[in-house]
Amino acid sequence: MKWLSEMRLLIPDWEWEGCDAIAEDIRDFLFDNVPEDGVNEAEIAGYWFRLRTTLSLLVAADRMNAVGITYTEFQPLPDFQEKSFIVRGRVDLWRGETAKECFKNIKSLDMTEGIYTLTLPTGAGKTNIGLRSAHMIAKKLGYETIIYALPFISVVEQNADFAREVFGEDYVQEDHSLALISKDGREGAAEKIQEKPWKRLSTLFRYWNSPVITTTMVQLWDAIYNPKATASMDFHRLSRAVVVLDEPQGIDSRHWYEFGKTLSYISKNFGTVFVLMTATQPVMVQEAKELAPKTAFPVSRHGYKFIGSGYQLSELPELLRGDRVDFAEKSGMVVLNTRRAALDAYRVLREFLGENTYVLSGWMTSEHKRRVIKKIASHIKAGELCHLIATQTVEAGVDLDFEWVFRDVGPLDSIIQAAGRCNRSGLHERGLVMIAELNNSSGKPYASMVYDSVTLDTTKEFLHKYPEFDDGEVTAIVEEYYDELTSKIKNNSMWKRIEEGEWEDFTPLFKNEREEVPVYVDNGRIDTLLAELRNLKPSLENREKIKSLRNELSQYSFGADRKLMNKCRESIVETSIIGGSQTKIEEIGDMEYYIIRRDGIGESDTSVYHTAAGFQPQDEPACDDIW
Repeated sequence: MKWLSEMRLLIPDWEWEGCDAIAEDIRDFLFDNVPEDGVNEAEIAGYWFRLRTTLSLLVAADRMNAVGITYTEFQPLPDFQEKSFIVRGRVDLWRGETAKECFKNIKSLDMTEGIYTLTLPTGAGKTNIGLRSAHMIAKKLGYETIIYALPFISVVEQNADFAREVFGEDYVQEDHSLALISKDGREGAAEKIQEKPWKRLSTLFRYWNSPVITTTMVQLWDAIYNPKATASMDFHRLSRAVVVLDEPQGIDSRHWYEFGKTLSYISKNFGTVFVLMTATQPVMVQEAKELAPKTAFPVSRHGYKFIGSGYQLSELPELLRGDRVDFAEKSGMVVLNTRRAALDAYRVLREFLGENTYVLSGWMTSEHKRRVIKKIASHIKAGELCHLIATQTVEAGVDLDFEWVFRDVGPLDSIIQAAGRCNRSGLHERGLVMIAELNNSSGKPYASMVYDSVTLDTTKEFLHKYPEFDDGEVTAIVEEYYDELTSKIKNNSMWKRIEEGEWEDFTPLFKNEREEVPVYVDNGRIDTLLAELRNLKPSLENREKIKSLRNELSQYSFGADRKLMNKCRESIVETSIIGGSQTKIEEIGDMEYYIIRRDGIGESDTSVYHTAAGFQPQDEPACDDIW
């Protein structure tokens, strides 16, 4: 082979013995059954699959060699240490029976590779059922890997903690951008990691080498579709694995059909089992087999009411009072579509809601959001009154429970997910989920800034058709909604592009049209950490320290639109000149990143970073940032 001869000339000192046979095997794998007259279009997907698998293996081997790993060593899948749950009444008994029925179905099925669904109401204990089901399937098929993919980092952290309880600390890999710091802490973390080559591999390159992986949907998506070499590294780990996709309806509906075709192909060729788990199950794959029994929550937890359209945020108190006179005296949650809307809603509602009113949005640092979730959970556990104003990131798996919920219009399945935080365990009197369409000051619906028009129009059509309904009717309404939606949407062509050989084209799972920059909130150590990071030259030896520093810095940062930050800084500079105050925002480099200084952190509406609400743009509210 010509390329092998050229490689020998380039690297004459390499140990080439046996390489001819290996190269021959790779060639046979890549070009198996290629017809003499060229590539058969129907087989292009097969060449993509073989090439991506080969690339994945070669990149993984290269990274292993770089960290000093000379042989593969994968742990066996551990036993599932069943967790005991307190039975307090009818709801807990139902959860237990539902879990037993799921496990019974798995035992009775002739399990093979393929696509399965677990469709269960919110509050059914899906994390426990999902992990236990995945373990049973893996053991039944002789597989050694479980991959659990979730929508958001906060939920990955929550589920990773549970996975460690049932599988053991040493068998679970928590894979997301903040995992190193959240688990190990920075102090000495890099030195500890260097002692363990396999730990170095997963930390530096996010390689899935543990028997149980908890990761984000974005990482799974990139492993499948992203053409970059490093992104492909985990692709081969899907082979003979059980992959649980928690809340898959969070994927853009325009991706569903093509993503389903991709999963079916991977399953057939890798022997992978995919389990799609949610309360609102979209039809991604027609032949998917259901593992859960048909069941409903044993008590009526809440009702839904569509109030109408065209309202302003300033009208929120009256909207809430109109259907829930005692809204301030009962725990509740308001879910908005943009970060700006969440901030403005907090300002409107705080005087009505009083103490223990919190915000969760993308304009807060990771550390701040983590503290807020812990505080709210503490209030709920103690039976104390609290309120939350949040963007839609709170919908997916965050285990909180309120007596009422308000949701700005969004996709119907998103509304149902938000409702899952209303009387979640059925321990309160029947709750109420209120829905209305809110507009910004220019009269533009916030929802239109986030969601596509087909999804929104279909949702509003159904809300007008069913202006009031009970949670027991949700399954039938959502099925009807999905049927209608899928008949209208134009499918994105990720799989079609693969079949046509356009492998370099990549559609990210979440598109961010705006150019965002990191914004750090000064905690007294930011400058030291940034200086240390700048002084480290990029190299494999320094990679642990660089990643460790970046992870710690990311705990105290958030992303914001570059133009918005520039406007914000300019308006503050003008104020500073007049008032003689200290610098509140510092721009580093040519808008490379920003630091909100101590003088800009406080409890007033003029603070750049509010200790409760997070970042507060000091400009006219013309720029509505999502999430």
